[in-house]
This record gives sequence, structure tokens and C-alpha cells, in this order.
Amino acid sequence: MNERRTSGRGRGFTLIEIMVALTGGLFFTIFVFMLTKDVTRFFQQESRLSDTTLTAITGFERLRADVARAGFLASPNLAKDTGRCPPRDPGGAITSGFSANWAANASALQKMGILRVDATAAAISANPLLTMNSLTPDTLTLFGNYTSSEQFPARSVQPSGANVLVYLDPTSGAMARIGFTTASSAANQTLLDTVFPSGRALRLVNQENEEQYGIITSVTNGASPTITLGPGLAIVNKGAGSVCGLRGFAGGVQVNTVNIIRYELANLSADANFSYVFAGVRPATDTTPQRLEFARSEILPNDTIAAGSTELVAEYAVDFKVGVSVVSNPGTVQTSFYPTGDSNIPAYAGDPLSATAAALGKGPHLIRAAHVRLSVRALDGDRDANVAAADLGTVPYRVQLIAAAGSTPAKFARVRSLQALIATRNSRNKLWN
Repeated sequence: MNERRTSGRGRGFTLIEIMVALTGGLFFTIFVFMLTKDVTRFFQQESRLSDTTLTAITGFERLRADVARAGFLASPNLAKDTGRCPPRDPGGAITSGFSANWAANASALQKMGILRVDATAAAISANPLLTMNSLTPDTLTLFGNYTSSEQFPARSVQPSGANVLVYLDPTSGAMARIGFTTASSAANQTLLDTVFPSGRALRLVNQENEEQYGIITSVTNGASPTITLGPGLAIVNKGAGSVCGLRGFAGGVQVNTVNIIRYELANLSADANFSYVFAGVRPATDTTPQRLEFARSEILPNDTIAAGSTELVAEYAVDFKVGVSVVSNPGTVQTSFYPTGDSNIPAYAGDPLSATAAALGKGPHLIRAAHVRLSVRALDGDRDANVAAADLGTVPYRVQLIAAAGSTPAKFARVRSLQALIATRNSRNKLWN
């Protein structure tokens, strides 16, 4: 009987089968690699955008708080303020009552209003990214007390040569609430320097609610803490030739600092304080000429930036616009809302000394709310085109970045915009003409 024998070894793969399998595996590996690479790039793009958005939200809250505080312990329109001393001549120019020293030493303070909206500085307006995307951001200036929430009673206000000395009451409740003690110490001096910083404006209000302004040159601790006001602005005493002013030794006068805060788009690449922002390897489109930040600075009364006061509020800013809600008819207390870019805004939020804002029924004291909008972009471009012009509206959705030399055509970076309507409560009931 014949037996059929079979081999114990299994049949192997042919060379063709092995090549097909290797080729298929190679294609699969490439596919997985490309998918992973795209997912990683997408994650990095979204992470960069979320980081930019988060910093913008944090900075925007700072802006909201500052706008809401505008006009606190300050005049909402110094040019028309009926409590100003010396008073304005009702039949004269809007600047009547201001001495020549105001224009020379306090040109910014002279334009005090609850807020002012101006065009961005020419150097920033010419920024290539803004020009390419037809963006014209605003500059916002706020006036008010941003160093404390107190008015401080003075024991007396006395001339001292060309200066004026304001002697504070060290035992007042206001001094106690800021942490001042009667002991002479370095901590007290630091506290006084913080509340009454040199170079800022000091507001003096007498018992008749007449207000005057001086410029702080120094503050010293002692048995009676003393603020020295420089000769830039004169402090008026009531008497011959003056219908208003301080009486006697000026006991009962209340004083507080007035700060001028400015928000604007700025190129901070030349500021050594922000060198860390531009350190490290950056994308090709993150070049200095087109990069701008949203910055907050304190402005001195003479319209110069206080040294070291600039703060970075939000990175990669591309637009900032301000609209206002105003009392458009003081006789009937009728309010109107003028959105960003409206031609009526300069009559209320423009230069209060201009003919437009000086007209009857106009001026910053009639502002009751501000609509602010801040737009920031992603770090790098991640889109090949913008949205359709018909769907774009006035709020930027993407901005075109400038391509680096020798690179592929420029990309579009996504934009995130934050906006809010903020009540300006410190101007309520102010209806002067």
C-alpha cells in the first residue's frame, strides 16, 4: 500500500509578495507620518492662537477697569467745568482762564476730559501690516485718579518762593486707610511716592468745590507730610483780582493725584524693557516692521510718557477702535450711540479745546459710555485667503501677513476681537454748555 508523504515545512513568501508588502507598509507609514505632522502643526497653531487670545482677554479686562474709572476725582471736561478756578469767561475762548503756563507745562492736562479718542501716531499708522490691511486704530486717553481711591485733607497750602507747599494731615482717615503711620520711616516715604508720584498733576478742591491743579515735584515724609508743587501752574488765592481760590491758610482743602493713561498700538522692539518678547527663534512672518503690541502708558501733564510706565497689555495687536454713547441733546437728556469710526465722535471724544468739541452741547463731559474693541492676530499665518469682503464687515477676521524675502506668498492670520460697552459713571449729571 502506497503512502502519500508531505513536507513538514510551510510554503514561504515569494519575492514579489515581500516587495508588495514592504511597499504597502511604506505607504502606510508615510500616511501616518503626514497625518501626525498635520495634527501636530494644527495643535501648535491652535495653541498659539489660544495663548494670544488668553493674553488679550487678560489685558482687555485691565482696559475695561481703567475706562470705568475714567473721570474719578478729576474733571470730565476741564475746559468747560463750572467749578474750575480761575473760571472760564463764558463769552471768551474755550481756553480763557488758563494762563500761558498751561500750554507750556501742562498741554496734556489742559485737554482733560473723561476720555479722548485720537488717531494713532503717524509712525504706527504707516506700519506695513496696518497699511496692507487698511486698518486705522485709535488711541484712547483717560483722565482720573489711578493711584488711590482717596481724597486727602490738607492742613494748609502755603507759598514757598516759586513753589507751593501742601501740608497733609497725617492723622486723617484717608492717610490711615492707605497704611500711613505717624512714625517716620522709609515705608511711609515709599507709600507717599506711590500715591503722589513726582511729575503728576495734583487736584486741589476747596470747601466751595472750586478745583485747581498743580504739578508735583516731590513729596516728603515728616511730622506733616509735604507735597511740593512746582512753578509750572500757579495756585490762586481768593482776593483782589480773583473771584475764586483758596481762603486763608486753605484749611479743609482736599487733594488727590490725577493720572493720564493712554492705550494705543505700539512697536516695542526698541524698548529694552521688552527685549524678552522678541528673544528666541521666531517665525519668518514675525518680523519687527509688522509686529505691534497693545500698550498702556502713563502720560505726564506736559504730554510726555512717564519713564518706565509703559506696559504690554496684549501681544500681536492689529486694531483698536472706540465708539461712544453720549447725551446728544442736553436739553432733553437724549442719548445717542456713535459706533467706532462715526464722524460725530470728535465732537464728544476729540480734543476738547477744538472748535468742534467747544461748541454748545458738545464735549467729553457728555459721554455716558464707551464701546471699545480690541483685535489681536495669531502668531503666524495659517490660511491662504481672507473671508469674502461682503462677509467681512468692519471687524477684521483675518489679516494678511507680509511674506519674508524669498518665501512663499504671504499667508493670512486669524484675528480674535474683544469688545464691550463700558459705562462712564463719573460723568453722570454733567450737562454744562
